[in-house]
Amino acid sequence: MLESIAKSFEDITKRLSGNNKITDKNIQESLDEIQIAMLEADVNLRVVRRFINNARKEAQGEEVLRSVNPGQQFVKIIYDRMVKLLGSDEAELKLKGPDTISSILILGLQGAGKTTTTAKLAHKLKEDGRNVLLVACDLQRPAAVEQLKVLAGQVGVGFFGPDDSENGKTSPAKVAEKALKLAKQESYNTVLFDTAGRLHIDEELMGELEAVKKAVNPVESIFVADSMTGQGAADVAAEFNDKIEISGVILTKFDSETRGGAALSIQSIVKKPIKYIGVGEKISDLDTFYPQRIASRILGMGDVISLVEKARELTTEKDAERLEKKIRNKEFTLQDMLEQIRQMKKMGSVDQILELMPGMTGKAEAIKDRINDKDISHKEAIILSMTKQEKQNYKIIGPSRRRRIANGAGVNIVMVNRLLKEFEKNRIMMRKMLKNKGMQANLMKQMGL
Repeated sequence: MLESIAKSFEDITKRLSGNNKITDKNIQESLDEIQIAMLEADVNLRVVRRFINNARKEAQGEEVLRSVNPGQQFVKIIYDRMVKLLGSDEAELKLKGPDTISSILILGLQGAGKTTTTAKLAHKLKEDGRNVLLVACDLQRPAAVEQLKVLAGQVGVGFFGPDDSENGKTSPAKVAEKALKLAKQESYNTVLFDTAGRLHIDEELMGELEAVKKAVNPVESIFVADSMTGQGAADVAAEFNDKIEISGVILTKFDSETRGGAALSIQSIVKKPIKYIGVGEKISDLDTFYPQRIASRILGMGDVISLVEKARELTTEKDAERLEKKIRNKEFTLQDMLEQIRQMKKMGSVDQILELMPGMTGKAEAIKDRINDKDISHKEAIILSMTKQEKQNYKIIGPSRRRRIANGAGVNIVMVNRLLKEFEKNRIMMRKMLKNKGMQANLMKQMGL
């Protein structure tokens, strides 16, 4: 995610932040590099020019040139400008109260992941305590209705779509009207309408969408865009906004090799906020878009807040206290290690975790040579091949037991030996960390906490 532009920006900011002296010349040189990085990321040319001109004007002021640490001051200017470009603050959905129906229109072209995103948003809203109904208003794409019905079942929310007998005899607007009547009867308070898309914008599509919008009077009209299409996503969003008036954007495929052009162009061109980003294929892989956190990632500073939040979602304070007590009493076992491995897997792939950590841009490949998703799965399989007694007391695992465990896990004995050595080292390191306040403080500092 954003790896290419993040690598470029990290190199620039590292070089600048240590400078005790900043001149007009090295400001210009740095801005030239930033301009190239943004253009290579497929950011809209007008957006790039405005960004560079504003940053130059602010950076060449006396306050920066004569400040105590001008390099860091300049980096802060770039960060603040980046946040502004991305939208400054996270934009929540404008939903009505729980006793009133909130209709949300989902718009976009074919291929952007609109139907899947509708289900992901339904999952998020359900988690927030909303009673959600998914409505199939895409009557153009073959199997679109059935796809949404299946996804609604996976998420565990309501579904409404046209009957087979209505095929070719009804319109999306009529389906939407019937869905709203059902929502009132069955006390749904949030209704998501998955609308039709096309490969390109045409009058027929816009006429159909306008009719649906008029029928449901939505609180939100969300445009779904493929972030892989770069600034092209911003251009299409602008066309939709001119004809339909959207209220916000969801960027899909943000976990892929996206260059960042869509995220960095949309707010300036469309003047509408990015509300969510799709970060994976799972139904839960829809994250709130935080401009500050994305700006931090782009500048190679990581996103420690998101990393900590992911960890907190999986670990209660009681669990943490229990683990600390075990470590202090030398009772940390291979079963505890297995639980930690499973928690790490729930947080995401190694790639997803590394990109949230500060200073990891460009280093991920080297780290993945030592630890990767396959390696983690092997460790899990090795511990699962142990008996309950072995998990509780690793010291009884001699050569014959190691061979049996290796065969059971489908790995070689070297990998079993390596895991046991790693386990011993981790136990020692964790006990030292609990005793050493300085080591704890240094770790927290490295994480930006």
